[in-house]
Amino acid sequence: MRILVFGASGATGKLVVSQLVSKNISVRIIIRPTAIIPSEISEHTNVEIVRGNIHEFSMDQISALINDCDAVVSCLGHNLTFKGIFGKPHQLVFNTVKKITAGMRIGSSSSSPTVAAGAGSIQATLCGRRISWKPPSKAAPPT
Repeated sequence: MRILVFGASGATGKLVVSQLVSKNISVRIIIRPTAIIPSEISEHTNVEIVRGNIHEFSMDQISALINDCDAVVSCLGHNLTFKGIFGKPHQLVFNTVKKITAGMRIGSSSSSPTVAAGAGSIQATLCGRRISWKPPSKAAPPT
């Protein structure tokens, strides 16, 4: 099984990739050329790293990335700042997700991967098996 993760260098993306490799799942990650990721991820044998700005990838490139993956997880998002949400380029995440979903329609194998992801949890159907993931709860601060 191989899972493609967009936005793997962000806070959510790093957690998703860490959980996947801890379950011995092969992961292909897409990160910006300037992104810094922990060595536990970058040096892991189950991680394939593709560097680039996903919004600049062609549909053929996106389809090729998706083609041999069983699932796609998007961890793309804006920084929660005024500039991050309203600054240029406008609608970057929206337009990029549209491009990814179009690439899924073109590049997916006979059993289309399905994934619903958010900041709080992930639910997916992979190879006919439903899985769920929630981030580990944070320990309560000492009193």
